[in-house]
Amino acid sequence: MSLEEKSAFSNVVYEVVVVGGGVAGTSAAYRLNKVLSKNDDPGDERSADQLELQGGSGGVGNGCKVLLMEAKERLGGRTLTEKVNVEGGQELFDLGGQWIGRTQHHILWLMKELGLEYYEQYTAGSKFLRLSDGKIRKYSSSLPKLSFVGLLDLGSVMMQINRMAKKVPPDDPRKCKQAEEWDSITVSTFLKKNMWTKEAHESLEIAISIIFGTTPKELSLLYFLHIASAAGGCEALVETAKGGAQEFRIRGGAQQISEVIAEKIGSVNVWLGEPVKLIDQSNEEFVTVVTESGKEVKTKYVIVSAPIHCVENIVFKPSLPMDRHFLAQRMPVGHLLKFIVTYKKAFWREAGLSGEIVSLGGGPVIDGCDTGPIQVVYDAVTDNGAPALVGFFASSRQWRKIEVSVRRKEVVKRLVEFFGPQGGDIIDYADKDWSEEPYNGGCPINIMTTGAITLFHDALRKPFDRVHWAGTETATVWFGYLSGAVQTGLRAADEILNRIDPSLTQDGLLKSLDNKSLVPTDTIGQV
Repeated sequence: MSLEEKSAFSNVVYEVVVVGGGVAGTSAAYRLNKVLSKNDDPGDERSADQLELQGGSGGVGNGCKVLLMEAKERLGGRTLTEKVNVEGGQELFDLGGQWIGRTQHHILWLMKELGLEYYEQYTAGSKFLRLSDGKIRKYSSSLPKLSFVGLLDLGSVMMQINRMAKKVPPDDPRKCKQAEEWDSITVSTFLKKNMWTKEAHESLEIAISIIFGTTPKELSLLYFLHIASAAGGCEALVETAKGGAQEFRIRGGAQQISEVIAEKIGSVNVWLGEPVKLIDQSNEEFVTVVTESGKEVKTKYVIVSAPIHCVENIVFKPSLPMDRHFLAQRMPVGHLLKFIVTYKKAFWREAGLSGEIVSLGGGPVIDGCDTGPIQVVYDAVTDNGAPALVGFFASSRQWRKIEVSVRRKEVVKRLVEFFGPQGGDIIDYADKDWSEEPYNGGCPINIMTTGAITLFHDALRKPFDRVHWAGTETATVWFGYLSGAVQTGLRAADEILNRIDPSLTQDGLLKSLDNKSLVPTDTIGQV
């Protein structure tokens, strides 16, 4: 959009401005635009030129009443789909969030709305496990290959976690009778007290590190139980099997969710490369949103879907409540370094392997890193059949300081250790350090440290006058995941729709999807 076109917006009063073009923000914009466009006012006094600028020709209905502002030059937030070289050309791979599951009804509904498809994560065959003893263990069951005592230890603590998680209400964990106690200790403290074998402890620590992008030392136990409760159990967070969080992949990549929504609401109603610097509510009739480039937009309501630590960079008039700032200080962002390796053929499948590796990284291989690079690996063969593996780094905060060429070399070396010489015969390698991503600064989620929930949970979703909050961290079901992001976008949109006219939400969409949550569907894709 040209400067002249953008300046024309300065006098337009929108119903809603959505700040943040990730899955949460675009879901909110989609819901708002779809509902409001069905209720266009025939007496709308905006000029024909303004209506056309607002999507009269490219948007939905007589004129889009929603403006989406994104700080980056792209949509997608914590999803990112990029081309990587494969045999005979290039193929799309996800370097950000990518997996969904059958109990994640909010994302399944949205994908059906958008005409997007998904397919099963490949899991057939044997897997590998390597703990601190350095041994590579091969196994085929859903349980890691541990000693009998280790399996008893792991099973016992998982049962205990699930029992405790059932006591934590997903909508408000403070209602749990043990909230104060569990929010005062870390997951690490709990595990040390309740586990007696090193191998079981290490297996669980790997899973937790990948889910949150941080260590158990930094997580409130109540927060961990809360996220398990919101997913229907601890196993659901880590499984690739039926009902697990890593059950399906999206054809064409996850970033297209946001991109397809942008097409539907009209590209003229989406501003890229426009970081918001000011949200001014001092005028009783409208809210003024100002970008760093000096663009001004007047609106009735605002949805902010940016990660909570990024919201701290926006000036609010009047100022945000102090509890919101205190909450942000206690919700640091995790860190993941993700990689894709492509091959000429999926040799692991031919060898009866699933492609899955779970590892503590192995011993140190280069200066500056306490472990080797590999923590988790999965089969990443695309729906078009392009062979690939996807994985995450162990000790990613250390490995991010290492040059990409060295990271590539060391990842391939470790793959050879597990898969043999064929693991080294690669076509291409790509990785993504999310700590360097502008307006994210980390991934996959803002975690909660001790005390965050019991002291400041009220500030997480409570609207600030005409500003409403979205983002996967504010979800009550599958928060931290794509589906949680969709739920929060729908919830924030419905909060505003109810303020405009309660009849606008009579379809009961959000309530219906929330009530289906955690109830597995019998048919793939059924909602």
